[in-house]
Amino acid sequence: MIRQDDLESFGQDKVFNALGIFASYSLTDNDRIGLREFFIEHFIAIRGVRHPSRRRHRDVHPYAEAPEDFRLGISFALSAPTSFTSQKEGLITAPSLAINLSKRIGRYVSLSARGGAVFFIDKYREAEGGDPNAEFRMNFGLDAEVAMPFHEQLSVGISATTSYLWLYNVASGDPSVVATGVTQDPTFSTQPVQQSYGGEIYARYELPTLAGVKSDLALALAQGDPELGFTSELHEGIGYTYLFFRQTSEVYATFTVRY
Repeated sequence: MIRQDDLESFGQDKVFNALGIFASYSLTDNDRIGLREFFIEHFIAIRGVRHPSRRRHRDVHPYAEAPEDFRLGISFALSAPTSFTSQKEGLITAPSLAINLSKRIGRYVSLSARGGAVFFIDKYREAEGGDPNAEFRMNFGLDAEVAMPFHEQLSVGISATTSYLWLYNVASGDPSVVATGVTQDPTFSTQPVQQSYGGEIYARYELPTLAGVKSDLALALAQGDPELGFTSELHEGIGYTYLFFRQTSEVYATFTVRY
């Protein structure tokens, strides 16, 4: 995390490790099915007290998609609610559809645009503790990557994303209210649509291929990720946009191996 002393926010989780495992099988030259699984390891210290680390895995995602070298890629996925958060939310599954458009300009520049939608199928409208569960989400993103002409294995890129989240209407938290409420914030009569955003700038280096094994190393400055969450555009009922907001800003490195 960029901000290490912000104990009231994600700063208390100063460092965390993420491991992703992917397996896929090509049904034809144009179609592929596979599985994705993530494991997250947290190291938490709150106000000088050392806590043991904890490991949690994310939801398992079976998916089907078109290969990466197509200019138009379409994928469909279903999640298995194996993560701690999904179990607390009562998530049954979350079918998702994603579309990716990519374009290579010359030898060095790659551009892509993506969009997708996720529908959350939950047992309950509220998670444990009373927070409203997500009902539907739409995601959009733009990416640009440029390989260095003097050394094509080295590239730099930039990515920007935004999403819109619809929440279930929930019961009122005020026991004196006889009628069932629909939102936790009295400013709104129904749950407002939540917009969040994120982005990153990064450098990536493709390592030499060894015995058919391809790998690359990347270093990035990012605002938000799937584990931290992303910065909300709505703050106390007013829309603000912050560049590299302190609660979700981080530096991360990734090492990816493909066979």
